[in-house]
Amino acid sequence: MVFLLTACQKTLDTQNLKVYNNVYNQDVKHYTTESLDDAISSLPFELKLPKKIPKEFNQFQPVFITDWDSHKEGKDIAIEIRATSEKEENNLSVHAQNFDMSILNSFKQDGDKLTLENKQDVYINTFYNDDQHTSNISWINKEFFIQSNTAA
Repeated sequence: MVFLLTACQKTLDTQNLKVYNNVYNQDVKHYTTESLDDAISSLPFELKLPKKIPKEFNQFQPVFITDWDSHKEGKDIAIEIRATSEKEENNLSVHAQNFDMSILNSFKQDGDKLTLENKQDVYINTFYNDDQHTSNISWINKEFFIQSNTAA
């Protein structure tokens, strides 16, 4: 499951972050850190993680902090935090950013719309390749983008 949050504020504090080598796009910088507290405190926006997660998942760990436009000096920031389970294929991910990513609405164009009993519209996307079949169920609830992924 993926949660997407949007917020705004100052600039990224890189003091406790390590630059992750990105050779593909020089305008985008990726950072890593060992500490979840360091990752969250470096952000130019407030991030509150869910207090309770399913028992089968480990605690959240930071994966990447991304400065999407390094020319703006740390203003377009995104973070990915993940909790893994003993089953390799199960992850609980949180994505948050402080800028508009309207491209995420592409799941509406490519998906089949289903309206639930509570009037929530969800979109189902299915992808096939030779080795794998992947399905996503995606929706936006207030300011949250939520996506559940399964692969077989």
